[in-house]
Amino acid sequence: MQERHSKELCFNCDDKFVPSHHCKSKPFLLLLEDNLDTTHNSSPPDALPNPSLTLLTTNHTQPSPPELDTNLFHLSTTAITGSLEPHTLQLNGTIGDLHASILVDNRSSGNIIQPRLATHLNLTITPISNFFVMVRNGASIPCLGFCPQASIVIQSYTFWVDFYVMGIQAADIVFGFNWLCSISPFLSNYKVP
Repeated sequence: MQERHSKELCFNCDDKFVPSHHCKSKPFLLLLEDNLDTTHNSSPPDALPNPSLTLLTTNHTQPSPPELDTNLFHLSTTAITGSLEPHTLQLNGTIGDLHASILVDNRSSGNIIQPRLATHLNLTITPISNFFVMVRNGASIPCLGFCPQASIVIQSYTFWVDFYVMGIQAADIVFGFNWLCSISPFLSNYKVP
């Protein structure tokens, strides 16, 4: 990335970056799911793909992530890289005792939380295996787990949100299309006075 920055190239395409730059092609994101037949073990795994991510266990059954339609789960380039675009909105909120930057992105389908934040807050993380999102540049981002019903406060309003744990660059938290549907209908005005 530093090399692309020093050459003044866009991070998403090979064109020269200027403030009015728009990539000529849409980003290609593909969800990969490993369909290898695995046996289900009732004990938690010894380690998650990210060693800094810890699994919290309790004596009761953890809620499982909702069924994913693997053809529909996607992240926008904005959610991955953090380059703000007109279809996004950046907010500040509080989750636990921490202030968090929140990206509201209607081009991402799910709600994402950074692994370091989920771990620091001791959120209950249910591991998800063989779930990757492929980015246009060929890299893939693993989903490390699922955090059900985390409480987040934005401007004195409390929301209970299900999160997928992924290492993204954009913000601490990304609210995707699913979150926007959960608060609909709502009125927005993007005109600057």
